[in-house]
Amino acid sequence: MANPDDKAQGPILPEPQKYGGRSEEDLKELAKEIGFGVPGRYAGYQYVAEPAEGHDRKGLWLNFFAHHRTGYATVGHALGYVIANVLRLPMQLVPHRMQDIPYEDLPEDRRDLIESWMRHAVGLSEMLVCVNPPMIAAQMHNFAKYIVAYSTHEHDRVSSSTADLCNTRPSALQGMTKVWVKSPFAMKAFLEAGVREERLRLVRPPLVGGPWPRQSDGWWGSPVSVDHPFVFGMLGTWIARKGLHDLVRAYHLAFRADDPVVLALSVSLLDGGRDLYDLKQIIQTDVTAIRADLGLQPPFPRLRFDLGTARTDAELIAWLARLDCFANSSFGEGLGVPQIWALAAGVPIVSTTFGAVGDLPIDWTEAHALVSHRLEPIDREMLKISRIYDREQRWGRWDPEEYGQAMWRVFDRGRMRCPRTAMAVGHVHGFEECAPAIKEALAEFVDVDALL
Repeated sequence: MANPDDKAQGPILPEPQKYGGRSEEDLKELAKEIGFGVPGRYAGYQYVAEPAEGHDRKGLWLNFFAHHRTGYATVGHALGYVIANVLRLPMQLVPHRMQDIPYEDLPEDRRDLIESWMRHAVGLSEMLVCVNPPMIAAQMHNFAKYIVAYSTHEHDRVSSSTADLCNTRPSALQGMTKVWVKSPFAMKAFLEAGVREERLRLVRPPLVGGPWPRQSDGWWGSPVSVDHPFVFGMLGTWIARKGLHDLVRAYHLAFRADDPVVLALSVSLLDGGRDLYDLKQIIQTDVTAIRADLGLQPPFPRLRFDLGTARTDAELIAWLARLDCFANSSFGEGLGVPQIWALAAGVPIVSTTFGAVGDLPIDWTEAHALVSHRLEPIDREMLKISRIYDREQRWGRWDPEEYGQAMWRVFDRGRMRCPRTAMAVGHVHGFEECAPAIKEALAEFVDVDALL
């Protein structure tokens, strides 16, 4: 047996009959693709080189960047929970070709489940679901017979390069078998760019229930005491798409310092980015510029920032559930986990209908406030972030003055909850509804019953 510390020796290949009859030559080529023999890289795949007990078991492979708290990581966590803990199917969490799982950085409140998925041995799988945009999922080529990208998109259409990739039949170099999209809005974004309909499937992620609380066990939030200020809340990265700059502008247009109201913003970094001290300085500079542009003088209406992503899922849900209003300022969301959690807790929302929020069963006759939007080319800043964006894409921008007026209407009505919307959103993204749909989507490629 090879010394596991000597990565340069490369793998010892398992007996081919243990892995679906793949020939030794196929396994050698796969080993090259995965990256065996490269010192210090792809250590997470060592189990393929030296199989442990259970590695000849058939099952599913799941990949997502498990150390993140982004929407993609949350959906990956939800999908893993359904596959392993609801459907009871053999599943193993595997690293991405470009990044091993950083064990030491796993979120503490998700660690136990993620560790169990890492340890649960599943041999070379026929199917791998990569919870990432197609360009990232396609890098997992040759890892399985069927590769699914579980994706979303925030603007009115995906880029032409993404569309070309989605339409490519799986090959030794690139392509996917299917793209699962997380919302009807995302489905339309792929179709608008020319992705063939047969390459797409709508699979709503389960976000209410499972590892997270819901109405039956304390999901319903109670707003803060009437003696406290009315709290508008929003969270996101301090980038153009989230609309936080314009939200600050709208808030200052609508309220004065003596109004019993506060805008609470939970602001994070983009993929690490700058440290929190730098982010604080950037925010202070931007807010000062906004106030100066509006010609305002102190005192200003109350504004509170919480920097970073230190909250656990339970703490974040509790924070959202106690808001008096969720101010969805984003110019485009292909899913929007926080808005789903807030709405399922009965929290009113101020929002446009652009993006996946427009797909949610919101009863606008309750305490919510609808704001109009206009389609505009996305900010040049977004083009610098990723190749998934291009100049032809548009997002739904709103007018700060109109948005501020909507915030005032919600505030003026007083503290309310929206039970009809809460029940409807909780149903659409509940595990009872989503788990059977996920099983059906998996069954398109593998014999699910044979894995039980």
